[in-house]
Amino acid sequence: MHQPTQPATADNSEAPSPIVEFSFREVEEFCQWLGRHWLVLGIFMLSLAAIYFLQFTATHHVPISLTSTSTISALPILMALIAFTFIVLLAFALIPVSVIFTKKETDAPSPVSALLFSSENRRFQHQLFRRWATLVVLLAAIWSATLALFTFWGAPTGASVLVAYGAGLLAGFANLVGWRPKQWRRTHLDYWLSALFSLSVQFLAVFLCFYPAAWIVRGASSPFWGTLGLFASFFLIVLMLGMLQMAFATWVGNVIGQQQRLRKASALVMGLLVVCALVPGIGGNLAAYPFQVTASGGRGCAVLDLLPEAHTRMDPRIVKEDHKATVGLRILAEVDGDYYVRPTAADTDDVSIVRREAVSGMRACPREKSSR
Repeated sequence: MHQPTQPATADNSEAPSPIVEFSFREVEEFCQWLGRHWLVLGIFMLSLAAIYFLQFTATHHVPISLTSTSTISALPILMALIAFTFIVLLAFALIPVSVIFTKKETDAPSPVSALLFSSENRRFQHQLFRRWATLVVLLAAIWSATLALFTFWGAPTGASVLVAYGAGLLAGFANLVGWRPKQWRRTHLDYWLSALFSLSVQFLAVFLCFYPAAWIVRGASSPFWGTLGLFASFFLIVLMLGMLQMAFATWVGNVIGQQQRLRKASALVMGLLVVCALVPGIGGNLAAYPFQVTASGGRGCAVLDLLPEAHTRMDPRIVKEDHKATVGLRILAEVDGDYYVRPTAADTDDVSIVRREAVSGMRACPREKSSR
């Protein structure tokens, strides 16, 4: 006989959400997958760490042997630090796209569904990509104007940055929300807050694009070509950043709702790590960060205090005249009790070695007083 349907009980009403259950199940399946393939993944990560180590020694000309026992034992830690640094940098670069996944208005369609590749959403995608490209170019132009004001006309640094930040927020809000007050009133407060957070991070991310641009033109033959190359490289890198962010947003829009999302995300990160390892400049500098941070305590420029008579066994070019300390040094690495250092003012790739037994202390370089 057919049994009547039982009414919902308190226990049923308190059952966990299907989304939560799915998330826990997916994490459990991902951990089981890692456990089944730990050997292959371990060999892959160790090989990748060795490639990063070779890129580091070749890029910074540090004479450290890969075959030494200390180097081999440090490869797993090196790979973990490289992966952590890479994930942090990647997250910092991709955080600004979080505003895309926030609903702008109550009756607006879900931004995630609009990113899916389908014929009816192509127009929205193209409009979104054009707006994002316009946004990154506007922020790049604001930073370029700020740098020009500061460099060529001597504008105060703090005031210039504040004005640039305000202009960037106005340009960003106009791009993401719109110019009309009617659009402002219909926009959710959550979207305003998300836009403020995303624009602030994007503003800083665009500024950091100056560093690789300056590295590209470091050997320019004249100030004119150096400046022109700096701004051209800067705008190109900013556009590449915008393309990376839009590609990530599209990938997230396609992956949401599918199975094995954690496995696909880890595959994406590992693939990007492989690409970075194969590019000498990127791989070498990415691997240099954990070496230098752990050796110098996070100091970009360090002065080593020396024990008495220690200068007699050191490179005289890195020792001050009083023989009590070194000049400002960039500590490239510390291996087996040896500091591999290079003067910060040096224009060569010479590397000096300082024994740890000769050092009594380490401190940051004294800051030079600004002449302005």
